Order: sequence, then structure tokens, then C-alpha cells
Amino acid sequence: MDRLTKYICGAAHGKSGRTIEEASKSKDYCRGKFEATGCIDKLAKYESTGLEPDEIPHWIPVSERLPESGEHVLLCCEIRPSKKQYVCDGYYAAPKTLTCSNSGDCASEYDEEKDEYFLLEGYYEVINNWEDFSSIAIDDFVTHWMPLPQPPKGEK
Repeated sequence: MDRLTKYICGAAHGKSGRTIEEASKSKDYCRGKFEATGCIDKLAKYESTGLEPDEIPHWIPVSERLPESGEHVLLCCEIRPSKKQYVCDGYYAAPKTLTCSNSGDCASEYDEEKDEYFLLEGYYEVINNWEDFSSIAIDDFVTHWMPLPQPPKGEK
């Protein structure tokens, strides 16, 4: 990705081609109208992650887009009417996309044509410490979701 913050105020200080990092260390750079908001600093931090803009995790409203069925994501849930929020690991199950056994341990519907049980459409929280269940249905309102971040990159 090309950096938008590569050079800053070089001509104003007689030092051309300084990076934001170099200029900020000397404390003699100018940011003009952006000084109050700090948006150049925020942009520089994002650019320094080495990620492309679409790789930077962010919350996506479920009203805009749903995660892929079965994709493990972070879910932001709201307890109503108190409007309290919590975040959990989970996934979305689209209609008739995720199969399950009908041993009574999952909310399912039977499809005679396919002779399979499918999870009911909805959101499920992943439970990593229960032996009998791998997920449970979320009864609260899911408002947003976010892809899980990539694992840390190894040291070079």
C-alpha cells in the first residue's frame, strides 16, 4: 500500500522528503488544521501496521452485511432493553448450511429431502470449555461482527 503520510512539511522547514516518523521525532513539523484531530497520526499508525485497508479489523453492522455462514468471528451483542453490550466468539448459521447431529444438543430442523439436520438460522456463541457443546444459540440481539484478527507474524 502506498503511504499517504510519507512526506510532511518538508518544504516549510527546508528538509524535503522526511517521513512522518522522522518529522515527529524532531517536533518541528506542521500539520495545519489536522493538529486538533490527530487524524494524520492515526492514519500513520494504521499505515505502520503493514496491513492493507481491507485487512484492518473493524466492526461491520449486521444490517450492512452478514458474516459467511459458519465463519468464526467476533460478535457484538446487545441485551435489550438495558442496551448493555458484550463481545463473544461466535458464528452465523444461514438457513440449511450447517449440519448437526440431532442428539438433542443443537437447535435444528430436519430436511427430509437431504435426510440431514441443519442448525436453525441465527447466531451461535462458541464455547471452548464445555465438553458436551461446541456452541450455543445467542438469544440477545447481534448488532455487529468483526473478522478475527490474523495471528501475529513471526519475528524476522
